[in-house]
Parts: sequence; structure tokens; C-alpha cells
Amino acid sequence: LTDLPLLGRRYAELALLQTGVVPGGRQLASLGEDTSFNANGNFGTWNNYTLDGADNNSASTNLQERSAQVIQPPVDAIEEFRVQTRTYSAEFGKSAGAVINASIKQGTNAYKGTVFGFLRDEKFNENTFENKAAGRKKGPYNQYIGGFTLGGPIVKNKLFFFGDYQVTRSDKAVSDLATVPTARMRQGDLSELSNALVSNALVPAGCVNTATKTISPSCFDPIAARLINLYPMPNVPAAMAIEGQAGRFGAAGSNYISNGILENDVNSFDIRVDGKPGQSGKDSVFVRYSRYKNTRHEPPVLGPIVSGDFNSDIFITGQSAVLGWSRALNNSMFSEVRAGWNKIQGDTLHKAFGVDSNKEYGITGIPADPRYTGGLAAMNIAGLSRLGGPSFRPQFQTSQVFQLSANTTWQRNSHAFKFGVELRRDKVKYIDLTALNGAATFSNGRYTGTGIGDFLIGYASAQRITLFHEAKLYADAIQFFAQDSWRPTDRLAVNYGGEKLKEVSVPA
Repeated sequence: LTDLPLLGRRYAELALLQTGVVPGGRQLASLGEDTSFNANGNFGTWNNYTLDGADNNSASTNLQERSAQVIQPPVDAIEEFRVQTRTYSAEFGKSAGAVINASIKQGTNAYKGTVFGFLRDEKFNENTFENKAAGRKKGPYNQYIGGFTLGGPIVKNKLFFFGDYQVTRSDKAVSDLATVPTARMRQGDLSELSNALVSNALVPAGCVNTATKTISPSCFDPIAARLINLYPMPNVPAAMAIEGQAGRFGAAGSNYISNGILENDVNSFDIRVDGKPGQSGKDSVFVRYSRYKNTRHEPPVLGPIVSGDFNSDIFITGQSAVLGWSRALNNSMFSEVRAGWNKIQGDTLHKAFGVDSNKEYGITGIPADPRYTGGLAAMNIAGLSRLGGPSFRPQFQTSQVFQLSANTTWQRNSHAFKFGVELRRDKVKYIDLTALNGAATFSNGRYTGTGIGDFLIGYASAQRITLFHEAKLYADAIQFFAQDSWRPTDRLAVNYGGEKLKEVSVPA
């Protein structure tokens, strides 16, 4: 675990060494803080993560918290890691994908610890393709991962502790492309476009000159006349339009590139205490608490108010606690009881959250509400990068899992029986709505033949707004399982078993 090179020092990267496991593609790959993988064709969200025998899965499905795992301990703190992708036993029957079992180290009678640090710098990286195409220099990339682990006795032979702490600090230049209007286009001269202008009966006479491909400034919508200049000016010459992007906006192509800094800070820790109460040595108990905090600031491509994309300020907090008791009933029977809880909260805000830019620029009819107000309404103008805030911002989501489980293992001759029961409640509440702050679409050809022409005269092809609603869901479940691992001979093993799951889902 500690010697293999792992991206971001994430232990789940080791799952990719298993047969039938491949990276999860676009489903989670762009998130950057999680290792998403598909096992035998199943989605990454169908995997089942456990930590110290307790549930470590987010109860959500759209993963606003950017990870299917609630807690991701550093590899230095992992005692054991196991991936099962097929023919796993009945006790893990709740998942269709892989089962990923991990456990935190335990303290011993000796004090042991590690200190680690890893540094990455842009000097070791090549420039991006987009920067090269635009003739721009390489941006900064500074990443530091450091921390420590420590374990030892509290009471010799009876009570032990183990803890770890890890910090990640990353500042990385991100090359983002956009399409913005040229100086001539802002004045109504659309002759640089390949689109032909049209004269629509709904547009006042004299506003559109199809011969010169111009729109009279006297016909500009007053709000649009202000908003169009919120776009930054092009900084990539037309002759250097980014390869593969030319044609999106006539001669301009992707004519703007930004190199904002993506800031990503992560702090996490785990603390575990193990004890052996009584004199018989038959009982073992442990308690573990973990916390994960991620603060991520993504640079907007066009500016904090103009936005133009999904870049956001993201705040994620994950917590997990588990209490376990195990007892050797006799020489052939062993029982375990676990009580687990996890919670992960993801808040995603647009850059201008809390700033009523709609009112500032004269856009009316959109309610102002401190729960979601911020920036401009999203304006999707054909041929241009979006003007205004992202459609699905802000997003808020909190997932919780409560779990109580018990099982007994019975070794009888060549049979290893195992029986168990689990009670659980999965809760999730979220806000994941488009156009809370309003949205308008200016599609190609509806009124003037161009999206920017429609925008300049203020004729939208579609407008929408969504009413605020917070969904609150929970599901209660009870699961029973029984299984047997039978070895009739030294060369033959037969594993069989079954489970029964009853679940009730209730929206509120």
C-alpha cells in the first residue's frame, strides 16, 4: 500500500490492478478527488465501500459531494485493503459492482508512527495543448501532500490508540477555452460570421440589414447593450484559433483562453481506539471517528459575474463513526456487532452567490432569495459561451447513513457458516435545480439568423425559471443473510448462501 505509486495517494487506485476493473470515464473522472472505477461493466456508483466493517458510501446518486466514498484515509493509515469484483459472499449482496473493504490500523504495545511529505511542481509538467495553440506560457502547478500517523498503548495489553492526519494543498493553472464576441460584433457588425442574417416579420423594420450583415445599434435592447460588454475581449488571434474549435463561431473559433488558478485544499484525520475488556480475552471493542474537509475554488473562465461555465466554490465535509464489539463465544463460534454512521455534505456555489446582479443590470421578474440568488440569469447564446451563471447552481446536498449490524460465524467440521442481520436508514436531502436564478436561450435563426443578433435586440427563443424546492428522502431497510463455505476436500471448496432484503423508501 505504501510503496506503490498512487495518484493523489488514494488507496482506491489499487482497485485498478484487479481484472475487470477500468477507470470510470466521465462519470467521476473529472472530479479529481476520487478514484472512480467500473467493475465488470457496472457503474462506479454501484460499488460498495466499507471501512472498518461499516458503510462508507454516500447515499446520493448524483454525487454533488464529488465522491462515492465518505471517508478516504491516507494509504499510511490502511491496515488492509481488499477488492471483490465477483462471486462475493451473501453478506455483501447489496452491491452490483465491486466490494471494497478497508480497515484502519490498530495501535499496539509499541509506539510507532510515520511522517511523510510529497511535493509536485510545474517544472515537472509539460505545457497544455491549449496554451501551446494560443501561444501562452505554462501556468503554475504547486501541490503538497503531507501528514503523519501515530499509534501505541494507552494501557499496556488493554487499550490502544491509532491516529493519522493528512493535508493536501494544490494550486494549479487551468487552461479553459471560450468563445466571446469581437469588438465589431459588439457594435452590431456581424459580417465576421458565416451565418446569413435574415429579416423576420417580428423584428422592427430597419433593425437588420441583411446586405451588410449589421444590426442597428438603435435597435439594441438596453439591457443587452450593457451585458454584451461584460464579455472579455478576445485574447487569441483569429489566425491562431484553437485547433478543433474553429467554426464554432465563424472566423473567431475559440478566441479566448483563461489560465485561472484552481485551488484545492483537503484536511482529513482518523482516530481509532481498541480495547480488550475483562480478563478472559474473549472480547474486543473499538471505536473510530474520521473527518474529511475539502475546500475547492474553481476559476471562472469569463469572470465571477459573467461565469460562463460550471466553475464554482465547493465545500465538502465528510464524517464517519463506527463502534464495534466482537466476542469469541467458544472455540468454534465468533460474533460481531457494529453500529455505524456516516454523513457527507456538499455545498456548491456559483462565484457571485449572494450578489443580486439581475437587479443591478435591470433584469426583472426573478425573485431575490438568499438561498439561491447570485449573479446573472443564465443566457445561452448560440455560438457564444454562456453569459451569466451556471444553470445548476447553487447545489446543496447532505447524505447520511445509519447502520446497525450483527453476525455470527460458526466453524463446524468442514463447514464455515455465517449468519447476520443489518438494519439501516439512508437519508438524503438536496437542492439540484436548474434555472433557480432564471435562464434565457437565444437560438440560431429564430429572429435574426444568429444567436448574438437575437440577443442584441433582446428577443429570446425560450425563458424559464424554476421554483425552489428541497427534496428530503429516506429509505429504511432490513437485511438477513446466511452463507456457508464448505470444503469437502483439500482441493474443492463450495460457497453458497442467500440474502433477503426488505426496503421502504419514503419521500418527504
